[in-house]
Amino acid sequence: MITSVIGYLAYILGSAALIMYLTKKYPKKIFQYIPGIVIIYLVTMLMYSVGLWQMNDDITAARKFIQNNFVPMMVFLMCLRCNVKSILKLGPKLLAIFFAGSLTVCIGFFISFLLIGRNLDHGADIFAIVNASYVGASQNFLATANALALPDANWGDLLLMVNIPYAIWVMLLVIAGPYADRFNKWTKADVSSIHAVAKDLDAAEEAKYFNDQDILIVCAVSVVAVAVCRFLAELTPEVGFINASVWEYLYVTLLGLFLAPTRAGKLKGSDEIASFLILVTITVAASYTNILQIGDSVWFIVACFLALFIHAALLVFFAKRFHWDLHSICTSSIANVGGPSSAPAVCGFYHKSYVSIGVLMAALGCIIGTFVGLLMNQLFLMFV
Repeated sequence: MITSVIGYLAYILGSAALIMYLTKKYPKKIFQYIPGIVIIYLVTMLMYSVGLWQMNDDITAARKFIQNNFVPMMVFLMCLRCNVKSILKLGPKLLAIFFAGSLTVCIGFFISFLLIGRNLDHGADIFAIVNASYVGASQNFLATANALALPDANWGDLLLMVNIPYAIWVMLLVIAGPYADRFNKWTKADVSSIHAVAKDLDAAEEAKYFNDQDILIVCAVSVVAVAVCRFLAELTPEVGFINASVWEYLYVTLLGLFLAPTRAGKLKGSDEIASFLILVTITVAASYTNILQIGDSVWFIVACFLALFIHAALLVFFAKRFHWDLHSICTSSIANVGGPSSAPAVCGFYHKSYVSIGVLMAALGCIIGTFVGLLMNQLFLMFV
């Protein structure tokens, strides 16, 4: 049994590195259906469940340090790469499809909460956190969870509700790809304009090379940004549900967006550092969840599937009404539900034109995800 902090960190970094290595080495195996990030969650929860480590005082302190500091750094760096000008290049049609995906996710979770979630322990908080994740990504999930201070005892329900439906949803979106021609004929969709937009986006891509100095600069900028935002958050008075923790995530998000069009937004290595922080924090988040308690989480999982079903049904309705194609609405869905880690891989199954579109849609989800989660939490609390 692992009882030391160094042993705990060795597992956190070692397991995440091994799984991500396998996803790169064998991309056509199981990893094309189940994202590596989900496997990291499930394996880590299983290892904790069988007693590989013990959550003693030292390991708990290390876990809280990582979550309290790495998550705001991650949010800042993700927003730093979200250049609003690039997102606007998607055009009104693709932006409408993305926001339709976000809106239908929120409607799905609202209906699911009314039918199931309001009767579950900490349902309003857990549903809001998953809603944030399914509009944004892992950083929005962790930011909202930290801002709402979800008790440790409820993380098992939260992680299982996020990951089991998510893994199955990714597979369903991949399976749906070959039916595009029939669907597009039914909706009378024209994809030529979408491919033209994607061509322009691909032409703007730049090769990125970075060195140790770039890594040092990115780390320094992100740490300073979080320190400044945390200082300001502590000075800002509470306004309704917006306490110091919420202010901190609002500030790091806004600061990242403000700096994105500047030279800071072009810092080399920021994407890679952000990805590293995501892998570490999601592994840590799963490291104190007992997967053997899945029976206690079944209603959370059922509620999430119900929300996704409503999301899909409404997207199909909008596609028929506005003549949207199948790959575009699937791209919107994976950009919302899966975020930057899943969107490129799933979109690549459809057509290369949708990869860049999926990346930018996912970036937009990262911007709004935390705000959506916090607002939905207040809406849910009105119906408890």
